[in-house]
Amino acid sequence: MAIRREPTYLSTEVWRAVFVLARARTASSTNDHVTTADEMADLLLRAVISEKFPQIFEHQKRIDDLEKKLIGSIGELTNE
Repeated sequence: MAIRREPTYLSTEVWRAVFVLARARTASSTNDHVTTADEMADLLLRAVISEKFPQIFEHQKRIDDLEKKLIGSIGELTNE
C-alpha cells in the first residue's frame, strides 16, 4: 500500500465510523497489530469494489502483467 501525500477527504461522520470500526477490529484481534482508520477504510472500499465492480481489479492485474512483460522486453533490448 502506498502512502499518499494528500489525504483522502472523508466527512467527519464517516471518519468517526471508520475509526470506531478500526478500534473494534483491533480489540477483537489476536495479534498486536493496531488497525488504523485508513486501513479500515481501505478494507471497506476494497470489499465494495470487489463486490460491485470486480472487473476493475481484474483489469489492474492484466495491466500489471503487461507492464512486467514490457519491462522485460525493454531490458532485453538495453542489454544488446
